[in-house]
Amino acid sequence: MDGKSVPVPYAITYDPSLIDPRFTYIVAARITAADGQLLFISDTFIPVITRDSPTQDVEIVVVPVGGQGTSTGGAAAVSGTLTYLQRIALPPGAVANVQIQDISRADAPAEVMGEQDIPMDGKSVPVAFAVPYDPSKIQDNHRYSLRATIRDAAGQLLFTTDTATPVITGDNPTSDIKLILVQVRS
Repeated sequence: MDGKSVPVPYAITYDPSLIDPRFTYIVAARITAADGQLLFISDTFIPVITRDSPTQDVEIVVVPVGGQGTSTGGAAAVSGTLTYLQRIALPPGAVANVQIQDISRADAPAEVMGEQDIPMDGKSVPVAFAVPYDPSKIQDNHRYSLRATIRDAAGQLLFTTDTATPVITGDNPTSDIKLILVQVRS
């Protein structure tokens, strides 16, 4: 950014021969500090190119990391996208919740190290997340994992992760993580 303020113009080049009209293509954005720390991220993906979507003058809004979750100082974040495979819309008032959990102790409940709530009204998956956490509370010999859920306005569970997704320690990632949630049968 080198001192630039938003809005910042951008252009993304692509090879039209690689575009399949049956697919949906999206744009998303993030702003990181020079040291790689995530500062801002787009919280919605914007369709482009196919299915009557635009190819120019596409505005991408980015939000500060940790703006909606439990604040842990915002010093670091685990980021990525969450999605589900069913082709169904979520009911009004649905909310996704993504947590970083310390799962080191098998004999105790997981400790939540960071959390983000994402209102899903009008959003389609995949949806970006950036869960803030305090690096000073991370222990190298502990195991951390992501857990995600989507609940309706009444709090009923609709989707959840069903596998552990290791993060942070042990050479595990902190960015570009793809969570696939599974539908909960009622």
